[in-house]
Amino acid sequence: MNRIFSFMLRFIFFILSILNFPYVFLAKNNLQIHSEINDISQLETDIHKQDFIISFVVFLFFLMFALWVLGKKNRKLRKMATFAENDPNVVLELDLDFKLKYCNEAAMKHENLVELMYERHPSRKKFEYLLNSTIKNKKTGKYIFDEPFVLDSTYFSLNLYVNKEMKFLRAYMSDITEKTLLQEKITRQRDSIIDSLNYAKYIQRSLLPDVKKMENYFGENLIYSMPKDIVGGDFYWFKTFGEKAILIAADCTGHGVPGGFITMLGSLLIETSTGDTIKSPEIILSDLNRGLVTLLKQDEEDSIQDGMDLAICQIDREQRTIKFSGSRNGIYIIHDDGDISNFSGDSVPVGGVYSKRHNPLDREYEMHEIKLKENDWVFMYSDGFYDQFGGPKNKSMGSSRFKNYLKEAVLSKKTSSHDMNQFFNEWKGAHEQIDDVLVIGFKL
Repeated sequence: MNRIFSFMLRFIFFILSILNFPYVFLAKNNLQIHSEINDISQLETDIHKQDFIISFVVFLFFLMFALWVLGKKNRKLRKMATFAENDPNVVLELDLDFKLKYCNEAAMKHENLVELMYERHPSRKKFEYLLNSTIKNKKTGKYIFDEPFVLDSTYFSLNLYVNKEMKFLRAYMSDITEKTLLQEKITRQRDSIIDSLNYAKYIQRSLLPDVKKMENYFGENLIYSMPKDIVGGDFYWFKTFGEKAILIAADCTGHGVPGGFITMLGSLLIETSTGDTIKSPEIILSDLNRGLVTLLKQDEEDSIQDGMDLAICQIDREQRTIKFSGSRNGIYIIHDDGDISNFSGDSVPVGGVYSKRHNPLDREYEMHEIKLKENDWVFMYSDGFYDQFGGPKNKSMGSSRFKNYLKEAVLSKKTSSHDMNQFFNEWKGAHEQIDDVLVIGFKL
């Protein structure tokens, strides 16, 4: 190509040197016209020769430019051919009728692929249909397939480069069988785990109290429960004893599967503690603590120190009184004038050995007796609601803002679980939920 380019340059310079002759000739003729009045037709003939030579030079220029462009394309194609030849992945070059023009060494290692290219494989028509549906009415360019091309038991990724002007296409294929089979195995394992968790969720929910019984006992009530994962570590418990009832809101250590196990254990221990006779809430706390420490062997070294934070209310709807005891969780009472009464739980834990100075089996808890006014709302909760990050500054809600929200909800009569869910999601926004959420409210 360089030799042709050099020859064409020399030829153009030669032609340009010839062009100088007509100019000299014309100058002499002009002098002769003024002096000797020669034949005008000879001048016109020379002018036509000059126009022809100029046109011929322009033609040669464009011819050289076309040859340069063609040479550039050829160099690019040679470079692509060299790249394909050294590519460790499969490269196939086909015409637009999908006839094989070239395949690299990597392609020859796949016997089924060779049969496919030489139209001996049963999947040939499927392959042609796939290519045709991809490049039909498409311009020159690259096309990437999202799904793998499956040939027998081999999975290939498939990318195409189509050149409509040169009338060929190249298929770049990588063997992704091992990766695909591994991904399928992971997907099956994930689905199996999710199925197991969903069944565990079903078992966990079966231990929760009947919502209709709670609605029948209270004048108004709400239950807002939002686990962070499929199974959660927050739970509630309710049982009636005539005009009296026991209501418990509990937050177990952690969330997810570990928290779910503790909730089930807690529900069974509470049921064992109460039985068919009503008990004071501080006694239920002591029984629950003793059961957790014993069953989880928490007085031994290297034992699991899980426990729960909870609030227990013994409610007498006839006398409009409640007896409250709590471990690290309290209750809020919202009065109809907007005032808020706060009753905190003890710092003494339920479950877990946090100090060797005392016997974890003999923990005692304080009990509060509270007289409710008409239209008072009582709220029991876990920390998941007010610990949630969100809002305009992406900060934790905090207990103060949580109390103010409860007050506004009571005063505006927006005390349904739907209203609470709407507020929580607006606060959370696009942020991830950080913990299980439980809020229980009731009015006698």
